[in-house]
Amino acid sequence: MLRLKINKNDNIQNQIVKEIIELTNKGDLKFGDHLPSITAMSDSLLVSRTSVIGAYEKLVKLGIIQSKERSGYFISIIVDNNQGVKLKTKIMFKEKAENKLQQDRIYHARDVGIPDVFVRKFLTEIRLRKNDSPELLDIRQLMADTLFSMRRIKANYNASIVTKNVVSFLLTVAVAIKKRTPCPTIILEYPCYNKVHDIFTSLGFKIILVPVDQHGLQVENLENLNADCIYLTPAHQFPTGAVLSQERRDYLSEWCQRNNVWLIEDDSLSLMNFGEKTSSPIYVSHPSEKNIYVSSMALILGSENSASIGILPADLYPEISQLESILCSEDSLLCYRLVSNYLHSNRVIRDIANLAHKRRKKYQLATDGLRKAFGHPQIWGAPRSIYFSFFIPPGITVDPDSFPTSLIPMSTIFDTFGFSWLGQRIIYPFASLELEQIKLINDYFLKMVQEQ
Repeated sequence: MLRLKINKNDNIQNQIVKEIIELTNKGDLKFGDHLPSITAMSDSLLVSRTSVIGAYEKLVKLGIIQSKERSGYFISIIVDNNQGVKLKTKIMFKEKAENKLQQDRIYHARDVGIPDVFVRKFLTEIRLRKNDSPELLDIRQLMADTLFSMRRIKANYNASIVTKNVVSFLLTVAVAIKKRTPCPTIILEYPCYNKVHDIFTSLGFKIILVPVDQHGLQVENLENLNADCIYLTPAHQFPTGAVLSQERRDYLSEWCQRNNVWLIEDDSLSLMNFGEKTSSPIYVSHPSEKNIYVSSMALILGSENSASIGILPADLYPEISQLESILCSEDSLLCYRLVSNYLHSNRVIRDIANLAHKRRKKYQLATDGLRKAFGHPQIWGAPRSIYFSFFIPPGITVDPDSFPTSLIPMSTIFDTFGFSWLGQRIIYPFASLELEQIKLINDYFLKMVQEQ
């Protein structure tokens, strides 16, 4: 009989799931090994049959176990000792719904916005010229020019659309795909932004989640999957900061073409590329008629007054461009006009350069502090974005009561199901912090290590 450590005060289902995955990672449970029956497991742990059934169902969805009629449940995965569990089938599980606000806190840039003095001037001009109809600046062309200067992407004017944000763009793409395929399937990287997950779920997409490690999406798990589209953030993964390796990019692009899969690339969190050596977008390095690209200006303009630009294949553009006007409200038009005027002004380059300098300074202070305390904290992420993630080495005890509230343990917003490279990581939203706050965090970690 398996010996599982269960705390009756915590979620029983998740504990059973994590304990069985841990035993599989250690090699105590191997491919083909049978698990106790639901009744036997329930009696052994002194828990309800409902809890055991729920746990087994989650393990089946994760591909960890399978069931056979009259044979019970058995282990159905093979373990790679370097990476832990290698999933042989799809995984499907949701992020913790009560922590969506935490995810928003990571995703949105809070250290930036169109300067107040510019906004006030803009609104004053609108009031004074409310009866005039001056020629509007072309926001699509201005955003395409910005995209080229930052990511070297040449956006075809007649294949691009502008929306208020990435979520709105993804909604139009999802609707267009849904029209073509009544019961579509999408692959999402895990963990992923909850609003992306919610869009496709609400439209009836079948969701397949594939985990991310330090080299990005685990593309080897795609081999036996069938899907209509895949969404990922390869240049700066949300929320880990991992970058998809060149080898995996090559594999992913080839897999999508071979299986006729739409590849939706969200490049928003790597927009600020100021001379740093960064990976090119897949849209540029692996061009294909199945590639869909989207990027948001929120990283440089802030989330309140921003816009996103999407580049579409010729096959999808006619359908999606019709949806663009439906999503365009009066508020959106006013926002686009403000963004256009700002991007066209002579101060935008100076403001972006100053912002990049501030973020580099914060990033450097934060990462130096972590390295001083922990040596090798396995930092994933770059200063051009707004967050990174790191790893607290084994053997160091963290007091949850005194842990800095501005840092977010991955396990508090996602069910990581025993994947150690995810469950042990901490998200550091450095762009939203002041230098003094970062210094206090550095002092906290250094003192914590010295006292142990």
